Amino acid sequence: PSVTTIALEIIRANRLSSDDLDGVPLAVMKWIKANKFKYANEKVELWKCPEEVLDDKDKGNDCDDIGILEYYIIRKIFQEFNVWKKIKHRLKCVCGNVNRRGTIPSGAGGHFYLNWLHSDGHWYSVESTYYLANAITNYDKLPQKYNPMYGTIWFTFNEDLSWSQKSITVTKKSFIKEMNII
Repeated sequence: PSVTTIALEIIRANRLSSDDLDGVPLAVMKWIKANKFKYANEKVELWKCPEEVLDDKDKGNDCDDIGILEYYIIRKIFQEFNVWKKIKHRLKCVCGNVNRRGTIPSGAGGHFYLNWLHSDGHWYSVESTYYLANAITNYDKLPQKYNPMYGTIWFTFNEDLSWSQKSITVTKKSFIKEMNII
């Protein structure tokens, strides 16, 4: 229910409509920035559901926690416009490297963020933490593939599918070996 309330608030405040789908990720990034979620590194990797992130807003969440909340809000807005099923392939969760500013290539570590396939045919970073202000500024101006702040993408996914960034072949034999079943 809280995600629905937030989505409706963002729609109203930004006068969003199904005529400007590309404006939705930008509006949600601005909402995330305005609500100043406290960032905290986790000692153990745990992905929280949106309600937990909202409850822990002042205690601290990491990039995947706030990014998942961001995904749910964007999805809910598109559901309100009755377009989600047609466009859900345009929003992906991304796990990969992020670079330090000014020292490219220099990995700053692993990171979770979103990518949006804009109507101009380019993917754009939709941030929740690490480079949030830059992602807002660069949205629809600097496509992900040209953005030096991001490094290697390990994999992407949405609620239906996941994609490897490199070709992989999984056979019964390699699966058994990998899982140490032999």
